[in-house]
Amino acid sequence: MPDAPPQQGSTEMDPGAVSAIAYELGELGDATVAAGTFAAASPLTQADFGDLPTAQRAAGRFLEVVASLAQSVGYVGTLVQGTEAALKSAAGLQVDNEAQSTALLNRSAGGI
Repeated sequence: MPDAPPQQGSTEMDPGAVSAIAYELGELGDATVAAGTFAAASPLTQADFGDLPTAQRAAGRFLEVVASLAQSVGYVGTLVQGTEAALKSAAGLQVDNEAQSTALLNRSAGGI
C-alpha cells in the first residue's frame, strides 16, 4: 500500500527532493555568477560607440548600466549558491536526524 501523503502543515521533508532542488539551484547559481563575470569583462569601450558627443554620452551610460547589472547578477548568483548550500545542509540534517531517531528507538526498544 503506498504511503499516505503528508498532512497539510506537516513538517516532513524528503531529503532526496531537497537535494535535487539544491543541485538545480547550484547549476543556476554557477551560471548566474558566470554571466555576471562575463558581462563585467565586456571588451566594449566608449570609442566603440563612435565619436559623436551624443554617442559618447549614451555609451557611458550604457557601460555604467552593464557594470551595475553585472554586479547585481553576481550578487544574485552568490545568493543562489548560498541557498544551495543551505538546502544541502538541511537535507543532510534531516537524514542525520532520521538516522539518529531510528538508532535511539532501536536502543530504547531493545532493537526492534
